[in-house]
Amino acid sequence: MLKISHLDGTGNHPSCFSDLAITDNARYPHKLVLTSLCGDDSSVKAIAAAIAEHREVKIEVPNPNRAYPDVDYLRAEGRHRILATKMPGGHTHVLVLSRRFLSSGAEPPELLLNWQGNLEAALLHWLGMGTTLPVLPTWITPLLAEAQDRRLVLPLAIHTARPLAIATAAVETDESPWEETLSDLIRNGRIHIPEGPGSADPHIAALDPYLAAWAPALAERAQGAHRPRFVPGEDRHRAITSLAQPLYGPQADVAEGLARALAAQKTAMLVGEMGVGKTRVAIATAQRLFSARAGYRALVLHPKHLQAKWPREVTAVVPAAKITVLRSWKDALALQNRPITGPEWYFLARDTSKLGYFSKPAVTWGEARTPRWAEAKIDGAERRTLLGIDRESGWRCPDCGALLRDKDNVPVPRDWFDTRRTDNTACPLCGARLWQADSSRIRRFAPAEFIHHHLRGFFDLLVADECHQLGGQQTAQGNALGSLAASCKYTLAMTGTILNGYASSLHALLWRLDPSAMAAENMEYHRPLQWIERYGVVERVTRIRQDEETNAASRGRPNKTSVHEKPGISPLVFSRHLINRAAFVTLEDVAPWLPPYREIPEPVEMDHDLAVAYKILERELLSAVQQALANNSKRLLGAYVQTLLGYPDRPWDWPDIRDPADHESVIASPPRIAEDALRAKEQRLAEICQVNAAAHRGTVVFVQFTGAHDILPRLQTVLGKKKLRVAVLRADTVPVENREEWITRQERAGAQVLLCHPKLVETGMDLIAWPECVWFQPGHSVYTLRQASRRAWRIGQKEPVNIHYLVYAGTMQSAALMLMSKKLEAAEAIEGRLNSEGLKALAGDQDGTFALARMLVGGLHGLQTAEDAWRSAVAAPNPFSGPAPQDATKLRKQTLADLSHLTRVITQVEGKGRHKAHPGQIAIDFDALERMREVES
Repeated sequence: MLKISHLDGTGNHPSCFSDLAITDNARYPHKLVLTSLCGDDSSVKAIAAAIAEHREVKIEVPNPNRAYPDVDYLRAEGRHRILATKMPGGHTHVLVLSRRFLSSGAEPPELLLNWQGNLEAALLHWLGMGTTLPVLPTWITPLLAEAQDRRLVLPLAIHTARPLAIATAAVETDESPWEETLSDLIRNGRIHIPEGPGSADPHIAALDPYLAAWAPALAERAQGAHRPRFVPGEDRHRAITSLAQPLYGPQADVAEGLARALAAQKTAMLVGEMGVGKTRVAIATAQRLFSARAGYRALVLHPKHLQAKWPREVTAVVPAAKITVLRSWKDALALQNRPITGPEWYFLARDTSKLGYFSKPAVTWGEARTPRWAEAKIDGAERRTLLGIDRESGWRCPDCGALLRDKDNVPVPRDWFDTRRTDNTACPLCGARLWQADSSRIRRFAPAEFIHHHLRGFFDLLVADECHQLGGQQTAQGNALGSLAASCKYTLAMTGTILNGYASSLHALLWRLDPSAMAAENMEYHRPLQWIERYGVVERVTRIRQDEETNAASRGRPNKTSVHEKPGISPLVFSRHLINRAAFVTLEDVAPWLPPYREIPEPVEMDHDLAVAYKILERELLSAVQQALANNSKRLLGAYVQTLLGYPDRPWDWPDIRDPADHESVIASPPRIAEDALRAKEQRLAEICQVNAAAHRGTVVFVQFTGAHDILPRLQTVLGKKKLRVAVLRADTVPVENREEWITRQERAGAQVLLCHPKLVETGMDLIAWPECVWFQPGHSVYTLRQASRRAWRIGQKEPVNIHYLVYAGTMQSAALMLMSKKLEAAEAIEGRLNSEGLKALAGDQDGTFALARMLVGGLHGLQTAEDAWRSAVAAPNPFSGPAPQDATKLRKQTLADLSHLTRVITQVEGKGRHKAHPGQIAIDFDALERMREVES
């Protein structure tokens, strides 16, 4: 046995015996990783306490070649966990484990242990079989040396009473630092990429071109490294195959995979194109997940206009299901103590889920006194002089009393609290809430909050439909999703468009669905910029002030940096947050017989008089905006963008643009031109509609400006003059729950053109009768664009579907369409759609990552020679397949916590003196470790 002792400074010398100690000897004193202590209770706990408090302990290891033992000094590093077992007779066994190798997040970290053997060969085998990194055998020696310098490989020293080496090294399992190390070695010329056996290509000096060159072999390896929870072709559960209305094969496969994912974790996501049948897949998933139970409760959080569709679909697939619609918190109150009677489905509209009490401003209007100081440096010392006190009236915070100001440091106006918005919710100085409950109006609970506080655990499954609309940081509906997800045992989120092109769109959504995964990455909910900087694209603009004396007498900074998020997202989001919980399905998967789908960007040249008027307006607005920006104000940017987007489509009565700061100053007067002239874009729209009407194809036209600058009446008149039957859908004339029925009536009445805002048909609507779609004005939301464009291309469609994007060339409209193409490319890339067609073609290869991914996935014709060269280069030994070399042993994936379970109960006295191990105590089972090592070798 080993002896471990500690001099505690009081003259006491507690000691006990140990049968195993694992240390990191890279630094002195050597760092303790794990030790197993046995002995009397007081001595063992004294030694364990000394280790946990990072005090030095002495370990004595018997040496058969000498009469005296080998002595080493150890000290713990970081935090440790102590596992103690007290046995009869006052004897205690304790395991002390470094938390570096224990669970620190949602999943325990992996420790790769190499049983005694050839570490280079074992590491090569692990990199080839356990990762997707492209490592050649000739690289392993310099790679191992560099990895040890960077502590990716941690050599471990073993102290035991038996001649057994349990582990020679612990290996970092995150691929990111290994990839960085490979790139650095290639860049520095320490390893070379072969063009063929024994040669190198001097033109490849980094990892990206290397990946592109060897794409086929790498793509094959990547596919083999990640096996899904369910592989199509395997037997599906009877709960899925026996539904009242059978699913298509791919739908059933997705349902089986989602059910298995939910059984292993709390959340899963169904990301399916519009029309794939996500509703039925979700129903089948619930049936499969709870197939072993007599009943279950599923709660569906859905858009209001789908309130009739969801119960209809559930009843069709599961006729025995009990249907309940929750219309208020009182309906939820009636559920308390209700027993389960079978499959129970509950439906809660998102608009209803958030409805709680009315609120009113908590601020007060009054005078605030703000001192003004002048600061200067005199004789090397900072001096402050009071110049006076500014008296200003305005809204004041109820907690700190500070005067509330806008982003331009101007006191907010009187009407600032007429409506509740994200920018007037909390005090920017102290964070106090600026709104309070209004006891004079309706008193009620929000159903989502009531369920969270009083029905937690009542529902087995939450189905969040169209969850992409719930990704806002501070929206009421988004907060309702978070409350319900925390209240249900499982959560299945459904969407057709998981990303809007910006990384920030996933931040709040992932926090609500799986907060533990976000916390494991040290993310903070109220710091979305932290997420964007890690997974998105950030643009920082620094304005440098040339006048060095500007701040001579103040504490202002001469330079100002602004941060903006740009379209784009890192592929790491998929591997870290989506691959384990998301199932992606497309219409081609479910219905490969669907007709063609085309996206057609169509820039239209403006008429001469309109082009001249537009340039005049653009010049005036640009001058005013530049002047405002020079004064650190962005207040005119919104008017600049919206005016230039909408003016070309309504140039006859566009009002003067006024400064929002005072509502009086006119910053630009749009030229007004003839209303009776037919404009070029209108002419092109009429041509598309006429051609399709002649072919008995309906056309849906999406318009963004339907409010203050409404152009729906204009387009209705223009198309009516072309003898086309036009129907206009408006939010204020057709209630949301009646839209589906209204559209059906228009189809039966023979309407040839449907005019509407795209958000009115964004989700849940079938527009099979309108296969021609025209975006007359570009929007800003990728969610809306993708959802609305796919209303006609779905199961049951027989006609080809064409999507036209009409914009005036060389205007803000064409710039907006280009931005949309970049966001669309990022959004579809995270779903694995890496082609460059239609609208995405406008973006080009803006991002090298997407270009590389496109090469790896897109077939790579003509690279057969490179693949042959790769196979030759790695022929002996091949790190991609087969067992480890005979002179090596495998790297075993396990944690030290797992190792702690390899213990035995002592049956007879072992050791001598006070270091005896008595019957009933627990110690490391070296025989089991030896058998494991022999099997794996």
